[in-house]
Amino acid sequence: DSFGNATNNGGTDSRVNFYAGFNYAGDGWGVAGTAVHDSIAPEMTGSLIGTGGSVNDIGGWAYKVSANLDLSSMVPGGTLWGMWAHDGDYNTDYVHGNLLTENPETIWGVAFGMDLTEEIQFWTNFYHVDGGVACTGMTTPGQGGNCASGVAGLSAGIEEGDTNQWSVGLNWYPAAAPGFHVKTSYTRGSVLGSASYLVSAGNTDGVSFDYDNFEVTVRRDF
Repeated sequence: DSFGNATNNGGTDSRVNFYAGFNYAGDGWGVAGTAVHDSIAPEMTGSLIGTGGSVNDIGGWAYKVSANLDLSSMVPGGTLWGMWAHDGDYNTDYVHGNLLTENPETIWGVAFGMDLTEEIQFWTNFYHVDGGVACTGMTTPGQGGNCASGVAGLSAGIEEGDTNQWSVGLNWYPAAAPGFHVKTSYTRGSVLGSASYLVSAGNTDGVSFDYDNFEVTVRRDF
């Protein structure tokens, strides 16, 4: 793999060994849960890659729960949804926040949707990601991967920083064109103290930045 070891770690094998879940739907509400175990999830120990570091297959567990509520009796087409996912060891390769946080510890989010007209649906959501540790137990700088090469004197794990992300959008299902779906969305987010984005050896506290995105998609179902 990319760490130079014969075993499947470092994210090269994302398949889990054990997967169990449940899904229950009541009258206007529902809950679901999942638990997974990955026996070959990696943990970085020693120095950084290129200076004698090693990766151990220690394995780990991840969990996810979600719930939804039908609010159509109060607002047209109203729905409310929430979720929570946790990877206590940062190392199941199962819980992923977004492209800005590779190995989060905890993710939670809420979403709301409602019908503005018979053709147009409004929706919004918010996610919070607690950044995990990219590498742990490092003693000297080195090269490779997400371990922030060239950072002298970094002896603790690299925290990937927290992320807050809010999105809002509209879904349009035109009655004159059955099967078409037009989606517009705007996303605004912020990353707080991400050491995955170190810019110099003296910036061991990481960096913070904001980002935004506007997207339009058109889909045709056949």
